[in-house]
Amino acid sequence: MIKVFSFLFHFLKKENIEIDETEFLFQMQSHPDFPSLLTISDTLSFFNIENTAIRIDFQEIELLPNNFIASLKEEDNRPRLCAVEKKDNFYLLLWDNEVLSVSKEELQKRWTDIVLIISDSKSERNQPLKKDFSFFLIYVLCFILLIQFKIDIVAKFFFIFPLLGVFLSIAALKDLFGVENNLINNLCNITSSSNCSEVVNSSKWKIFRYINFSDLSIVFFVSQMTAYFIFCFALSLADFFSIQFFLLTGSFPIIIISLFYQKFVEKKWCPICVMLISILSLEFFYLLRFEIFSLSVSFQSIFFYIALVSMIIFLWKIIKKQLIDVKELKEFRLKSNRFQRNYEIFKNTLVSKEKKLLPESPIVFGNKESKTQIAIITHPFCKFCEEAHEILEQILLKYHDHIQIQVIFKVDFENSDEKAKLFFKKLLGIYFSKGKQEFRKAIKYWYKFKSIEKWTSESLIVEDFDKMDDLLIKQNEWCSVNNVNYTPAIFVNGYEYPKLYERENLEFFINELIEDSSF
Repeated sequence: MIKVFSFLFHFLKKENIEIDETEFLFQMQSHPDFPSLLTISDTLSFFNIENTAIRIDFQEIELLPNNFIASLKEEDNRPRLCAVEKKDNFYLLLWDNEVLSVSKEELQKRWTDIVLIISDSKSERNQPLKKDFSFFLIYVLCFILLIQFKIDIVAKFFFIFPLLGVFLSIAALKDLFGVENNLINNLCNITSSSNCSEVVNSSKWKIFRYINFSDLSIVFFVSQMTAYFIFCFALSLADFFSIQFFLLTGSFPIIIISLFYQKFVEKKWCPICVMLISILSLEFFYLLRFEIFSLSVSFQSIFFYIALVSMIIFLWKIIKKQLIDVKELKEFRLKSNRFQRNYEIFKNTLVSKEKKLLPESPIVFGNKESKTQIAIITHPFCKFCEEAHEILEQILLKYHDHIQIQVIFKVDFENSDEKAKLFFKKLLGIYFSKGKQEFRKAIKYWYKFKSIEKWTSESLIVEDFDKMDDLLIKQNEWCSVNNVNYTPAIFVNGYEYPKLYERENLEFFINELIEDSSF
């Protein structure tokens, strides 16, 4: 999947933006309009990367930055997204991993007027690119262990084969392990007649429904690598090589079947599978060349190796089942997210309840003239309100000029003790005397410590406004009359936010709510 959107990640790198590609793809696949340009734009916005998708006439192309994404016509006139980079008097077009250099005249023939640009590529917005050094650490650990053994260098060098075999076996099962790597993807699709996933997941022969070559390879090389260390420590390494010689000799019929299956049955090649076959062949000829085996093996060594392989088969069955469950769960989440983030479904659910006329609230953030209104009914002492305030804070930071957010308090002011009354009154007093920013800071400070004494001593040096009493009482009465019995409660344009939706999903609908003129 990363290969399909490599043009996008190439574009982001040109803009000095680093992201977690796996997480980015997951969010994209969760979008109901995947894989459209809107999907890319909304996902970039979700990652706090400001972007703009616009229509621009080709005559205005000089106004565009040197790097942008465009929808261009291919040779068959079908539109396709690609990254465009201006180089002197020509343009580089990147479709996935295919790069094409074209003149300005050729680009004009492909132009469809649709482009996406990054509005702000500041480095402080970049998300750290997560690196996975697990395989590197395994190699280092194995090397450290190897140099501790006082054995012949020829015997030590053999260990490279099973180590590579385990790595390639995992690469062959990349879809199962959830491995996304450009190098592996490029290798698996190096030609039009190669596709690792199709070969590995093929079940044209009934036997592959129960066992396949990828299972055999990972069990074989993991057993070989594990046995190598154990035989070095406790048993005879000569017995280990002898067992490997017999196993490798017996593997040739399986190798022939694998090649036959790829060539004549699946009619697709798996480059990684071919590399695994090459490693098996190299191991066999390595043993023959250096004659580090004998034709006699102790019964104890054979019994131990059989027991080890049996244990690894058992463990692999358990691990594989868990990996399949995780994969299916991820696919279910993608489908579920697409459903939950579908705006039409959300809107129908939202307006299914009666629209309410919300009580007056002088505490308003954002654009007071905006028709997109979000109201939160909150209680400072409610622990669940903290998360809701953080969600709305993030929405406000992104859409400050396009929405308005109202704050309504549901507090039983009349029956509160004097300490709580003073707290509520002074909290509102901060808004009226010090302004919106100080009010937001005061709310954050409160949720940080949740101590009236500490909050009062640090944050509140304002007048005691008597009008706060009436405001809090009226807002609480409205909540009682309208059966708003819990906090936080969020209302969107007068409609109560559906309980079926998690509050953090609200952000996914803001763009559509702003553009929707039917409210």
